Formats: sequence, structure tokens, C-alpha cells
Amino acid sequence: MSLGPRGSSVSVGPSGVYGNVGFPGTGVSTRTRLGGPSRSSSASSSSPRQVTVSFRLQEDGTVEIVGEDGSPLPPTAIKIARTQNEQQLRDWLEDKCELWNKGIADLIGIHLCTPSPIGAPQGATRRPYPVPRPSESAPIRLNFVGRMFRGKRDRVDRLNAEASEQYAKACEAWEQALADHEDRETVRLELFDSAKPLTADRVQDYLSDVLACVEWPRETIVSLECDDSVMGVMIDIDLPEIEDMPDKSAAVAARGLKLNIKDRPETQRRREYMIHVHGVAFRVIGEVFAALPRIQRVMCSGFSQRVDRSTGQVGHEYLFSIRLPRAAWMAINFSRLADLDLPSCLGTFDMRREMTSKGVFRPIEPFNCFESPA
Repeated sequence: MSLGPRGSSVSVGPSGVYGNVGFPGTGVSTRTRLGGPSRSSSASSSSPRQVTVSFRLQEDGTVEIVGEDGSPLPPTAIKIARTQNEQQLRDWLEDKCELWNKGIADLIGIHLCTPSPIGAPQGATRRPYPVPRPSESAPIRLNFVGRMFRGKRDRVDRLNAEASEQYAKACEAWEQALADHEDRETVRLELFDSAKPLTADRVQDYLSDVLACVEWPRETIVSLECDDSVMGVMIDIDLPEIEDMPDKSAAVAARGLKLNIKDRPETQRRREYMIHVHGVAFRVIGEVFAALPRIQRVMCSGFSQRVDRSTGQVGHEYLFSIRLPRAAWMAINFSRLADLDLPSCLGTFDMRREMTSKGVFRPIEPFNCFESPA
């Protein structure tokens, strides 16, 4: 189950100025209207003519102005494009800088929206069918003169009959879809009825849907299965590599249209990676416990793709493995998640992990069952 999500441009033309940006490590790409059309003076004409240019954000944070097709522009056109849109472009750079740095904050704050396991889960009530019933169009009516001509009357009668038939078919299809939805809801709600037996397929499908609805800042690949009692869930998470963490931060330059791009220290990146992978595990565990109160225990293991230096082959190396009962999870204060030290929090449970204080992981052997060792 795969969950979740370089370069930038601005177009200046008849419809105004639009900016498009995607920043490495943020998972964010946006299109924003910046301002009105840009115009450039022609050397051969005294009247202004409209030109279309592109503003490209370079890797070093500078803004390059070129023609729509990427061709170089004369200095005069570049100067006019910068002058006419300077404030809009500065605002645009501010927005993109905020998005860039927000992407980093989202990675280390993935756990902050983890739902509490206390209280009724959101999915425990019947969900209405989201598609409205088809509406019937008004029949075509002839005026007095039109009714005098049989050809027109026959044509209108035929069109009205066809519209009525199409409406009847649309209603029939909608009613069938509604019935199917209600049947699915009835089956789904049985998951919350303690008098109904649980089945592994239904639990796994439901939890997969729940996790798929989470807005993950990185593509997060999760596999899960129930144990024999169907009251415990075993989860494997394919974690990102530290190389996937953002290695630069951005700030809008005080002067000039550019971003100041700075390298993030290696020690900072490693600590952020440590927080992120623990945050992913925390969020997945929390979503499972909150989604289905009948789940009483979770075993969650996270692995990374590493190269075996002795063979050159890429394999799985588990970084941590946790198992915990619902009662232990409910002891967390979910109203103060921002105060949690995630590595310490998860370390209070039954956990296998070999990690230095600087966030360097050594491979471990994950749990393969829920029972604690004798």
C-alpha cells in the first residue's frame, strides 16, 4: 500500500503572471497568479508590445528571466519584466520560501495530528452516500405557433421521451449505487459491533483505507496484516533514507529577487531523520488504534533500503521494532503531542532499537510475534 506524494517557473503573458514551483524535499508543487500582464518596449516601435516570459528559480536561489520557449532575452526586456512585477515576484518568493521550510516542518511534525484513541472513532457512524440523486430536466414546451406544426410537435415529443428515458435510467443506476453503498456501510459498521465477529480481510481493508486518507509529507509504504485473533495488527513500514531528507533551507534575500539557500548541517539532518522515522511509526500506530477500538495490540517495525557493502546488493535493514497493547498507548497525553520526545516516548514500550544519541541506526532483528520473551 503506497500512501501519500525540481524547478520552478513563472509565466507572464496575456492572462497575467503565474508561478509554478516544486521544491526538493517538500513534496509541494503549486501554481499561483502573481499579477497582470508584462509588457516590453520594442526597438522598432514606440508603442509597447506584449511579451511572454518565464521566471525560473535556480538551484542557487536566483531568478532567471528567459523567453517563453527558454530563449535568452535582451537586457531591456529583462529589466522591464523585473520592474513591472517586482513586488508580486517578491511576494511569490516569500510564499515559496515558506512552503520550502514548511516541508521540513511537516516531516518532523508528522505525529502532531495523530488522533486520540479515546472516544468514538470517526468511522463508527453511517456515512451518507455522497452522490446526489439525478435531477430531471424540464420538458421542452412549444408555443402556440409551434404546436400548429406536426413535425415540430413530433420532434419535441421525441426529445422529451428520450430525456425521460435517460432520466429513468440515471435514477435506476443511482438507486443501485446507493444500495451498494448502504450494503458496504452495513458491512463496515459491523467492525465496530462487539457482537459481530471480526474477519482479517475486512479489518485489513478498512485500516488500509484509513491510512490512505492521511496526508503524508512523503510517500509512505505500509503493509499490514492481522494476527490469528484478528485483534492484533502487525505493521511493516518502508522508511525513507536519510538522503531523502531536505539538505537545504531557504530565506528570501533582503535585497534582490532571490532566495538565500543554505546547507543544513549533517548533524541536524540526521536528528531530523531520527525524529521523522519515529514520527511515521507513531502516526501509523495512532491511526490504527483510533480507527478501530476492537484492535487491542499493535506490532510495528520500520525498515530501510540499505546497500550491503560486502555484496553490493540492496536489502532491508530494520531500524526498530515495537509492540504494545492499547492500554499502554492510551497513557499518552494526546493533547500535548508537541511536547513529546518521540524517540524517548516510543522507547518506553517493548522496543528493539540500536541508535546513537546522534540518530545513527544499526540494523536489528524485528519482532515476529506478539508474545514477550520468557
